[in-house]
Amino acid sequence: MFIFSKALLLAVVLTLTACGGGGGSSSSSPDAPTTTDTTAPVITLNGAAAIEIEVGDTFSDPGAEAQDNVDGPVSVSVSGQVENQVGTYTLTYSATDQAGNRATATRTVTVVEPPEFSVLGSTPAQILAQMTLPQKAAQLIQAEISAVSLDDIRRYGIGSVLNGGGSYPNGNRAATVEDWKAYSEALRVASLDTQLGSAGIPIVWGTDAVHGHNNVRGATLFPHNIGLGAARNAELIQQIGLATAAEVAATGIDWIFAPTVAQAKDYRWGRTYESYSDDSALVESYAQAMVVGLQNNGIGATAKHFIGDGGTSRGTDQGNTALTEAQLIEQHGSGYVGAIGAGVHSVMATFNSVNGVKVHGSEALLDDMLRSQFGFQGMVVSDWNGIEQVPGCSASSCPQAVNAGIDMVMVPYDWKTLHANLIAQVEQGQISQARLDEAVLRVLEFKSAIGLLDRDFQVGRGVVSEVVG
Repeated sequence: MFIFSKALLLAVVLTLTACGGGGGSSSSSPDAPTTTDTTAPVITLNGAAAIEIEVGDTFSDPGAEAQDNVDGPVSVSVSGQVENQVGTYTLTYSATDQAGNRATATRTVTVVEPPEFSVLGSTPAQILAQMTLPQKAAQLIQAEISAVSLDDIRRYGIGSVLNGGGSYPNGNRAATVEDWKAYSEALRVASLDTQLGSAGIPIVWGTDAVHGHNNVRGATLFPHNIGLGAARNAELIQQIGLATAAEVAATGIDWIFAPTVAQAKDYRWGRTYESYSDDSALVESYAQAMVVGLQNNGIGATAKHFIGDGGTSRGTDQGNTALTEAQLIEQHGSGYVGAIGAGVHSVMATFNSVNGVKVHGSEALLDDMLRSQFGFQGMVVSDWNGIEQVPGCSASSCPQAVNAGIDMVMVPYDWKTLHANLIAQVEQGQISQARLDEAVLRVLEFKSAIGLLDRDFQVGRGVVSEVVG
């Protein structure tokens, strides 16, 4: 009985306390029960939870956000640091709500050594950024195969070689198709070797396959341009280009110094046979067709010789062509319209002068006209020692030609002296660093366009030797 009375008394006291003061209505409802926040915020990382960067990279923390079911957005703090050395680092993100509930999340940042730079698979701009001045100067040089050794290529890393008329791999006139290809393979292997200081950029081999692969025994020969012009058959020209390119590819060569798109105006010119015609429309259509054929399997073609070689006074070879700019374009420009329209990768400068100025040293022609008016974006190569005809120049020194727009210099024999001079001329400001970089980039873009910078490039382009002949 006592126990019950005590319980009843306690109930009455509690009831009275809950009522509160102020008039004492006994009908008021009780307060809602209090809810305690025991849930921590949820942290969401911005970006990946695991990040990999290279030594030298600047790490920018993407941060994190936190949301609480009671308080809404909650501020996030971060602890830990990422150092600029190889290792794995942990960043810890923390967030605490108003009730004191705390959450954490982590991100790992792994710092690794940069991969070793590889020319193959890189873009021309990426390669250029890695090159030294001597390496850049070397890419502007094209030497004759009889004047350069494989060790020279390993040491200097020159951009190109050519075989002139009467020049053969290892001096062997009877070299077989397999011999030609083997030499090309040796050239590529040597050019990729960086142990002696070269940049490891693949070399490109150019050849005068002007009416078939005429330096190789057993190759198919086609009529000279004057005979092809008489056929008035652009489709035939394209087929000849295809056949020539296949035979050139089989020997491992990747660049053809053709087509010649001269328009002979005076038949006393000793090289009239190199001209398809003096009919501008025919020459344009032939140039386009030949470039399409030659470049079909990735080989680079060359429109030559820019400009006016067929229009010299009295037909004098390497003489002077005296015409206004409009006349020059009208009478001698159509072949370049056709070739450039077909995407020709290179243009060769001409020996002749235009209005008394040697084209090899004329910025007005090689830059303003060829690039601005004709829209050419590829590489300009000089002719055989062509720079030495520019006043004040020699075969091994001609900053005027480089400044005028020559990107690659065909200097068959005195190429080592040219290399040293190019370096000195850049250091002395005779050739600007910007112009050097422009020329090198064009050489690299040319090599990229014909596949030489591809990781899976194969010498010979998969063409079998049996196609020759």
